[in-house]
Amino acid sequence: MDSPASQENGDGIMTLVELYSKEECHLCDEALAVLEKVKTEVPFTLKVIKLIPGEANFEEFKEDFPVIFVNKRFAFKHRLNEKRVKIFLQQIESGRTGTTPADEQEFLDAADA
Repeated sequence: MDSPASQENGDGIMTLVELYSKEECHLCDEALAVLEKVKTEVPFTLKVIKLIPGEANFEEFKEDFPVIFVNKRFAFKHRLNEKRVKIFLQQIESGRTGTTPADEQEFLDAADA
């Protein structure tokens, strides 16, 4: 799953966003659209991985598509909120976060304020 990234964060680490999706998944299509829109404001490398039934990750994620990892850490699943994604990626870019939205409910609540 390694790929080059286009933006360094405050720690000098490139930001990589991986979208795990599947065929015929409207939430996956919506997530891709959100990520592409955010990418126009917060640069990052986007890698889309379409999984097929029978693959190990497909079975792991089958109830949760789309699944998004940022810098190899689980960050989001299901429906994406553009504002939350943008804030989270801006924090990574500036080196201000060590947790993912999945790790920290406070982050999600703050993004809604």
